[in-house]
Amino acid sequence: MSSIIIYLVLSGVVNVVLGALWYSKLLFIKPYLRALGMTYEEMCNGKKKGMMHSVIVSFVVSIVTSWILWIIFINSGANGIGDLLFVSVALWLGFMALPALVDMLYGKEKQYTLWAVNAGFKLVFIIIVTFLYVWILADSYVIQG
Repeated sequence: MSSIIIYLVLSGVVNVVLGALWYSKLLFIKPYLRALGMTYEEMCNGKKKGMMHSVIVSFVVSIVTSWILWIIFINSGANGIGDLLFVSVALWLGFMALPALVDMLYGKEKQYTLWAVNAGFKLVFIIIVTFLYVWILADSYVIQG
């Protein structure tokens, strides 16, 4: 199996596992649900119907995100983990966090907590995927001995 396939599949798995942890009672489910105005029971009852669909879509979207990140990495001239993390965080800030903040500001309710939980999840995902890239692919594409 080629390294890029391994990287992409692992990125999808990381997204699903991180999401299950991030939006759990262990971490941020309480502030997340408060921001949505829902109880845990309401969320569980509503999610049962569409949970598998959501997991599959999330898995596929994370693979596409990681593939785009890989393309940007190999074309960025980044040389080392510091450069790659800078590129990753800059992309997160410019294309995920700030546009989501602006979208939230135009909504009826200003849900900064909801934005922070979701944006934080995406940041942690992008950072983990960057380390995955270095671990699996960087020798082949960016970091030269």
